[in-house]
Amino acid sequence: MTTLENENTANEVDRRRIDEAADKFDRIGASLAEADFDRIWDEANPSERRILMEDLIDSVFIYPDQLTVQVAGAPPIL
Repeated sequence: MTTLENENTANEVDRRRIDEAADKFDRIGASLAEADFDRIWDEANPSERRILMEDLIDSVFIYPDQLTVQVAGAPPIL
């Protein structure tokens, strides 16, 4: 095989890997969109609620005139 053929093969493998990751991401996004987070929160015990908060919230900033919550992968909520 030539170097160009090796590069093309490697690029195709990378493209397939990226496509698979995008498909998985879309499926996870669809599952999250359908999830009833109010019910999940109501059913969760305090320990489970803490895990949910730690996994979903990147940071919380408290300023004198506003509260800023940074949700993982989303713009800040003011």
